[in-house]
Amino acid sequence: MTESDIKESVGSLVGEISQTPPVYSAIKYKGKKLYEYARAGVEVKPEKRKVTIKNLEIVHINIPYIELKINCSKGTYIRSIANDIGEKLGCGAVLTSLVRTKAGPYNLEQALTLEKVEEICDQNKISDYIIPISEILKDLARIVVEEGCEKRIKNGMELKRENLTSVGNFKSGETVKVMNSNGEVLALGKFLVSSAELAKTDAEKIFQYLRVLR
Repeated sequence: MTESDIKESVGSLVGEISQTPPVYSAIKYKGKKLYEYARAGVEVKPEKRKVTIKNLEIVHINIPYIELKINCSKGTYIRSIANDIGEKLGCGAVLTSLVRTKAGPYNLEQALTLEKVEEICDQNKISDYIIPISEILKDLARIVVEEGCEKRIKNGMELKRENLTSVGNFKSGETVKVMNSNGEVLALGKFLVSSAELAKTDAEKIFQYLRVLR
């Protein structure tokens, strides 16, 4: 096994790939989690899933160890990446350690240890560290609904064009935040049409809720 072999195997996994999840995972199969089958000794072959590896960088090679830095889509199993690399090299491979350095806009430097969380809870300062929902969702496209919609949104009412007082730019299927005139985020959802198509659509259902927040 040469360094060139390793680079070729790692490079072949960049882009959209089909991945087989580990049998010891929380993915459900016929209503049960895969690890429940595995612990019971029942063999299940999970279906392959499409994931995207945006970047796969070799940080350090010290055979038999390879250190990688991975930028990937949600749902990617890093244990499966290690297994795939081992198969391509013909020698097998397992994951020895894993550190999540970033999730969305948040990185490891912003994280708190459990000990720190316990400390600030004891000091009654937890509110100083909680990031407001409006800040977390600041990059999402937004729509503003007319007054009086809050209660109906809680009850899962259908959003109609006439309920909207302001509309941002979004694509069909893109996650948007639903806000009131006070700037409070009421819900998350997605439109079944783009913002450009919204004014001229005759569809009965134009919006699908993902989560009601208030």
